[in-house]
Amino acid sequence: MFRSLSSMTMLLLLGAMPLSALAQDDGSAEGTAEEGEESSPAAATPTEDAPVVEEAVDAVTEEAVEPEAAVAPEAAPEAAPEAAPEAALDPKKLRVGLVAEAGVVWLAGNTQSITANGAVAFKLSNARHAIGLKFGGNYGRAVIKEEIDEDGDGTIDVINDKWATTATRIFGDLRYDLTLIPDLNSIYVGVGMFHDPFAGYAVRLRGDVGYSHTIVNTGVHALVAEAGFNYTRELYVNDPLVTVDDEASARTQNFVGARLFAGYELTPSDAFGFFVNVEALLGGTDNEAARFDGRLGAQTGIMANLSKVFSIKLGFGMNYDFVPPDLDGIPGPDVKALDTTTTATLVATLF
Repeated sequence: MFRSLSSMTMLLLLGAMPLSALAQDDGSAEGTAEEGEESSPAAATPTEDAPVVEEAVDAVTEEAVEPEAAVAPEAAPEAAPEAAPEAALDPKKLRVGLVAEAGVVWLAGNTQSITANGAVAFKLSNARHAIGLKFGGNYGRAVIKEEIDEDGDGTIDVINDKWATTATRIFGDLRYDLTLIPDLNSIYVGVGMFHDPFAGYAVRLRGDVGYSHTIVNTGVHALVAEAGFNYTRELYVNDPLVTVDDEASARTQNFVGARLFAGYELTPSDAFGFFVNVEALLGGTDNEAARFDGRLGAQTGIMANLSKVFSIKLGFGMNYDFVPPDLDGIPGPDVKALDTTTTATLVATLF
């Protein structure tokens, strides 16, 4: 019996081994099939989509290259060597400036007078050279009372209204600047003329040479300082109300000294501006009565722009002579040392 049981057990084990082997084969096959089904789409996607991606990249590349190819022909002429001579003759390098201003004051009624003032400033400049010319003046006339004693008894018999000249001032300046460092410094040479018989000058000629330095230039603030030498030859009149035509009847004086100048401009916007200029001449003369002489001048004003061309300027000027002209040779002042001018003008910036 024991042998019978052993034989049956062996038969059962031998029969179970092929079944377990088949079961393992089926499970591994299913696992392989499942893994293959899950991985096959991921593997197939790059292969199928690759042509589409390559076509999109080629399209983007063609679009990026085509505009560059279209722009290149337009940019080429700017870089061409033939354009260099035209750039060297660019008229923008030569700057021209022309400014004119004028003002009139007319009084009628109890007081009858008219006063006119004007000036013209012209400037021609490039990177290193600048030439400036400015001239102008003031002219005034008024009605004065002329009292006449016809019979000489000390009683005024006739009073006439008579027009008389009350102001005659003419000035002119010509200046050349040679730039050493652009927007920083320069050397200058200038000549000038001044005529004002009411101040005692039949004519005053001057020559200047010196150095100019830009201290501040921010667009809003501009500050310039100058120092140099000045020579002035003055021709006096005998009477401030009479212009002397005969040089023998006038007195002359030579002045040699130092020139100091400072100019400041404030431009906070395109519609408003402020300026102040101060000049001092200090030196000696050939006048035995006054070996030391000098003058102090100042101009200030505000400007309001009406348009790109026209603006209104309110200005104030002062001239002070340390030693006023002696017209009659008698001790004592003949003319006042201080002259002031207040103006309201219309300014036209033509260039």
